[in-house]
Amino acid sequence: MRERSPAATAFWETSTATYRKVCAVWVTSAKQDVTRARRMAQLIECSAEGELVLAHPFATRSFGFSV
Repeated sequence: MRERSPAATAFWETSTATYRKVCAVWVTSAKQDVTRARRMAQLIECSAEGELVLAHPFATRSFGFSV
């Protein structure tokens, strides 16, 4: 994430460990490479904008994933 977006990296580093773990599982649990890449791109985009991704109680966006 660092080489792609300094803003996303800053957001990621200030996120809680629980949020980071949920996101990591969400990205890596995809069965297809294409899906993993899409989820990672969504995570980077939201992080760069300072938004939570997923169906988190405080999320500003949801991509159809429920925790």
